[in-house]
Amino acid sequence: MIRMHVVTLAALGLMAAPALAQEGEELGANWGGEGGKMEAGEVGEAGKGQSGRAVYDDLLRVDDREPPAGTPVVWARLFPVSERFEVSLGYEMSVIDKYATHQGGKLNLIYHFNELLAANFFGGYLYGKANGLLMATLNEGTRCDPVSYKNCLPDTNVMSWMVGADFIAEPFYGKLNLVSELALNFDIFIGAGGGVTGRQGFTADSGSGVQQWVRDPARAGVSPFVSAMAGVRVWLWDNLALRVEARDYTWMGDRPYLELNQPSLQQDDIINTWTLMFGLGATL
Repeated sequence: MIRMHVVTLAALGLMAAPALAQEGEELGANWGGEGGKMEAGEVGEAGKGQSGRAVYDDLLRVDDREPPAGTPVVWARLFPVSERFEVSLGYEMSVIDKYATHQGGKLNLIYHFNELLAANFFGGYLYGKANGLLMATLNEGTRCDPVSYKNCLPDTNVMSWMVGADFIAEPFYGKLNLVSELALNFDIFIGAGGGVTGRQGFTADSGSGVQQWVRDPARAGVSPFVSAMAGVRVWLWDNLALRVEARDYTWMGDRPYLELNQPSLQQDDIINTWTLMFGLGATL
């Protein structure tokens, strides 16, 4: 019985040998070598004439397709402003105050030449008053001498009315996805310009029996200013946006002052008034 099994297995082995040999030859041919044998560094027929990078690029190649009709491009604004007017009204207050604080309002009329450039014409009024630091100087009994400028402090002027114009660039437009169905659209802008402002000044007075800072009519006047600003417009509806703006007004006070009260250290009273404005803007 055992002998019969051995004979049967031998016969099956002889019958399968040619098929295995043929399969080995085909597999070897597919890998570019005779009988599957390839020397080190040898390139198969399928890979000859192509670099590894070319083969890789070919695997990554995707046919160009036209986008579906109506698909907006990335730079398209959902709230276009090109060749349109914008009117904004806002509350403005001073920040980083030195000797005086300001509060008031301002009206902006903006014309957008295109989506990137605009001109802004503005006017407003700021009410200024002495702050705590300036009030504290009264405890020293100092009084400014308008002739020698002895004890004259810088930045004792305040702004009042103002008119001016800016040239604005709006290079940044963004969309912030807050939740899955709500996207916040906003513009970031910068600008620079100039104008004129009404000027008022303080003087120390004790006529009422209490020493205090009061407005001096002799110090009233008009000063030119240069201005730089940056802000953001956050769109609320199709034609209405929240406008937040930070601005620096640089202008000249009405008199010099003495640095450390030394006559040889006379300085021009150049004032920087920093403000923040919060308002609403409507695109017409």
